[in-house]
Amino acid sequence: MIDRLLNILGLGDGSLNGASEWRRRHVRHDIRESGVEAEVEINGRAYSLRDWSMGGLCFDADNMPEAGQDIDMNIRFRLPHETITIRQNGRVVRAMKKRIAAEFVQTTPDMQRRFRKVLDGMHALQFVESQVA
Repeated sequence: MIDRLLNILGLGDGSLNGASEWRRRHVRHDIRESGVEAEVEINGRAYSLRDWSMGGLCFDADNMPEAGQDIDMNIRFRLPHETITIRQNGRVVRAMKKRIAAEFVQTTPDMQRRFRKVLDGMHALQFVESQVA
């Protein structure tokens, strides 16, 4: 009930136990909070990633395609001991001002495995940072 109320007020991310019409399919991971550097490259130009999930991503950009257009992306996550690059096809679902949201189109098992490896790396980094504080 509380999650639904927060979502209606625009204060929740919809990832918990809210009503299905307000709940996201995938948990969103904020790059600024993760401690990991990440970018998305489209047509040879790199853009800073804001957040991502197993279903898509959001980034800041200018001069991007309009909603509905397909894009090819190289997504790079720079973890402390390795950089993971994921080639992914996507579709722009929202283009507002300089913020672009794209959904992934047909992720392969290998791509899903790479995204899970990024999550493992993010969680490990957050754990280490929590022990140092």
